This record gives sequence, structure tokens and C-alpha cells, in this order.
Amino acid sequence: MQRRHALGLAVACLPGLSSPARAAGSFSVFPTQLRFDERIGTASLRLSNLGSTLGVFQVDPRIWTAEGVDESATELIINPTIVSVAPGRQQMLRVGLTRQPPSPVERAFRIYLQQVEGERSPSGTGTELLLRIGVPVFVAPIERRTLPLELRLQREGERLQVQITNPSNHHQRLLRVRWQDGDGAWVEVDTRPVYVLAQSTVRFATPLPTGVRGGDLEVHHDEGAVSTPLPPRA
Repeated sequence: MQRRHALGLAVACLPGLSSPARAAGSFSVFPTQLRFDERIGTASLRLSNLGSTLGVFQVDPRIWTAEGVDESATELIINPTIVSVAPGRQQMLRVGLTRQPPSPVERAFRIYLQQVEGERSPSGTGTELLLRIGVPVFVAPIERRTLPLELRLQREGERLQVQITNPSNHHQRLLRVRWQDGDGAWVEVDTRPVYVLAQSTVRFATPLPTGVRGGDLEVHHDEGAVSTPLPPRA
């Protein structure tokens, strides 16, 4: 039997933090992110099975940096590490942060819930569809300092290269990115609301329709909004 990771759902990319994030209509997790500080060192995650088959997940905490998610996060203690959720039931996971020296910059992690038993593909091929759910975890810095996001644009033909730098010592979540052409019309940019980690940079590209000569790019985030003019055609 072939297994396939048919859906990699990163909860960090879902807008809204007050309602459960749903993965492929079968499982939901709440809350969609965890925050720790000098007063809060423990938290809980609730995994709900909204489907009709048993769900079994392995829990894998990872360090999250601007370069990606790589090595295991020994700072996080999670119980249980193997989760079985029957249809219509819920399972609570306890998450604890080991005592760490205070940091001037926010630390970030992701808790991955990797499904190890899933539903069979409806195509009849025998493929097993497995989910991967990622929950962001943030540990607050000693003192929170917020600075404006920095935007840098570069036009390459009919594509716009966008670079967003966060000089703050805590993450910023991009809520909306759009640009306005010279005639005043707004065009939404699909970035899938994304986190810009503390003192890091994200980059992405977006197409520009033929004939656009000027306008502004506008980025809405947790702390407000910033904008910058579109560069002229090369």
C-alpha cells in the first residue's frame, strides 16, 4: 500500500486565531498558535476528529527560524507524543516550555502533528492520504520592541519581486498584501497570510498585468500597514 502526504497544512498560514483550524475537513486543532512568556510556561492543544475514521498522529516539535524548520526542539515537552483520536472525539495535548534564560529576541517553534494512519484514497488506487498539521509556538522576548516593516520592490518584466524585512524583536503576521495601480484600482496579492519572524526577511513574487506603469504596494500586518511605490519598468 502506497502512502502519500497529500496535504501539508500549516496552521500558521491560516487567518484568525480565535477559531479552530480545520485540516481537509476531517481534523481540527485549537488554538492555532501558542505563546509563552515569563509568566506562562504551559499550554494545551485540542485535536478533534470530525471524520468517520480513526486518526493517529505523531507529535514532532521543531525549531523554527527564517531559514525554515529543521532540528528537533528539546525546549518543548509534549505529552502525549502519539495521539489516537476516534471519530467524533477529542484529544488534549499538554505542552510545556523548559526553563530557559531570558532572550532579547522572540524564539519560535512549530509543533507538527504528522498523521501515521489515514483514509484510503477515493480513487481506488490504495493510496493512503496523510495529513501534517503545523502549530506555531512563540516565546516572548525580555522586552517587546516594535519597529516598522521594511519593504523592498524590484520589477522584473511583468513580475514584481517583493522583500519584507521585520526589524522588530518579535514576529509580525501579514494580514493582507495588495497593490494599487495608477488608476486607483486595488489588486490583492495571494501570499497566504504569513509570519515574518523576528529580525528576518521573507521574499515572494507577484505578477503585474501588462501596461501597469505605477502605483503602490501596501502591506497590512499585526501592528498596522506600510506602503511603497511600485518601481518603474526597467
